[in-house]
Amino acid sequence: MYYPGERALIRKAKCDAAGGIEIVDDIYEYLTSDKLYIHSWDHKNRFAE
Repeated sequence: MYYPGERALIRKAKCDAAGGIEIVDDIYEYLTSDKLYIHSWDHKNRFAE
C-alpha cells in the first residue's frame, strides 16, 4: 500500500533516471512553436468582439 503521492514520486524517479519522457517530434515542435499562440486570447478581450 502506498501513501498519497508515493506512486507519482516513483514514476518521477523512473523518468528522471531514464532521461525524461518520450514525446513525438511533431508534438514537441508544435508545442515549442508560435502556432500554438496564434489564436490565443492573451491579448484580446473575449467579450469585446
